[in-house]
Amino acid sequence: MQPVATKGTIMLAINGRGYLIFNDQRTTVFRRSGTFLLDASGHIVTETGQRLKGFPFIENRISGVLGDLVLLDIDPELIDINKYGLISSIQNDVKTIHGQIAMAVFNSPYQLEEVSPGLFTETMESGQPIIGVSESGILGNFSFGNELVPAVDNTLELSATDNSYFVLAEGNKTVYASSMLLFFDKEGFLIDEFSNELIGYPEVKDGAVTGKDTIDFEHLVSFRFWSSLSPKASNTVTLNINLNSQDLPAAKSFDHFDASSYNVSYETSLYDSLGDSYSFRLFFTQTEEENEWQMHYLFIDPEITPDVEQLGGPYTLIFDDQGVLISDQLVVQSEFLENRYNGAIDIGVIEIDISTVTQSSLEYTANIQQNGYTYGHFNRLQVENCGRVVVSYSNNIDFVHGQLGLASFQNPAGLIQNSDGLFVETETSGTATLGTACNDGIAEINGDDIY
Repeated sequence: MQPVATKGTIMLAINGRGYLIFNDQRTTVFRRSGTFLLDASGHIVTETGQRLKGFPFIENRISGVLGDLVLLDIDPELIDINKYGLISSIQNDVKTIHGQIAMAVFNSPYQLEEVSPGLFTETMESGQPIIGVSESGILGNFSFGNELVPAVDNTLELSATDNSYFVLAEGNKTVYASSMLLFFDKEGFLIDEFSNELIGYPEVKDGAVTGKDTIDFEHLVSFRFWSSLSPKASNTVTLNINLNSQDLPAAKSFDHFDASSYNVSYETSLYDSLGDSYSFRLFFTQTEEENEWQMHYLFIDPEITPDVEQLGGPYTLIFDDQGVLISDQLVVQSEFLENRYNGAIDIGVIEIDISTVTQSSLEYTANIQQNGYTYGHFNRLQVENCGRVVVSYSNNIDFVHGQLGLASFQNPAGLIQNSDGLFVETETSGTATLGTACNDGIAEINGDDIY
């Protein structure tokens, strides 16, 4: 049964190893964060009616009996949950304690079964839950009402093959793991169940937005991700186009209103600094000269008037007999492009990379790329087999954040395990040799995605 919501919502997440505990029609399930409601009977519930469990406040103390938490006659907007999971409210200047949220940890959390995104059940391999409250140390603490809270709900399981190890920062120390379950913390860092940060090699330019990764292999850093991607203004356009040499020259002088005055046209979008889009249309006209074409562009603001139309060109494209571009300039510039007055910075001069434009007897083809984008929400994080860390956003941008580093040891049997079950190098193991998957004699990474 769907809950009947009162005013407001409750956003909650755990920072650390713990899991929230829910009653799902007499089945116990676990998750690490979410947005919750109060139903008509005062239970704190998920959108599908699972009830949050904890310890109620009875006779001036927190009860030791685990049960469904009930908050009667309370406006959710007045609820406060501190970092220890203690639920209180202030109404008419009177503070009331309602209970404390319970938490669970597992001996092998990566063996939990994920029955739906972010929702887990215990298995024989995970072990039974160890239940307590935040003050008990290893469980972690709470974030309440933070916009980044929903991201903590996601988990990522990774494993390395052939005696290779992931690298983690445990404070100022380095520790290693051959497999692990990872979470986002409230700051956007990717952490393991012990709050150690996953580290790797960062991407230092535009990630996959440019199609050219620029990984800094000199420095290891903690990976931090964003729940949203801010808009980026376009400043380059790359043309992967084939022009059909079998076509006939246009019969008229170029006029963008007259389709018979050019051979083919293509349209893409450009973005300003606020993420608003504009049409950028390219026209290609074959001339009477052999192997010569001319290119024009039209920049169109949907809110602009016709008398300020921004038309550019011609740019001359010359090819050799094999269809390879031999023009003096392989990157040309537009005029200064002015966009609407919306508080955004003008798009300005666009660099148009024509170096991959070809001419052949094949049909016209086009793949036009530009490096701007509008605002996007986090959709998915993927770690590829060779360790590239790619985040997909709702604006269709796949952004490369970097590449995971892997460690290998001359004698991995000489590693010792610390109290958390992570590996520490010793004189017997030898010093870690760092490299990347699919290179340096290191095999692949196996893992799933975070959605």
